[in-house]
Amino acid sequence: MADEYGNKLNKEYKDLTSRELHIIAENLAVRMYMFNYDYPSFLPQAIQAIVEHPNAQQSDKDLLNTYCKLFELDWKGEKTQLKTEDLLCH
Repeated sequence: MADEYGNKLNKEYKDLTSRELHIIAENLAVRMYMFNYDYPSFLPQAIQAIVEHPNAQQSDKDLLNTYCKLFELDWKGEKTQLKTEDLLCH
């Protein structure tokens, strides 16, 4: 992994700063349209890792949640849970 200047980063997930998480969140959000609603299987976990990181800013969490809603990426698993509950009720 490299920073915005191309410098190699040798950090663990727990050591990411708010600024680094902001850059990751912003770059991911604005590129979600490129997937054309066919998201890689790891993307929900990546979104969750960013949103739940202790150094993540609320504005970045809101940004990712908004883009996920806009591009119908259910990173929380709510749609799957709703479908299961709907099936169990009938």
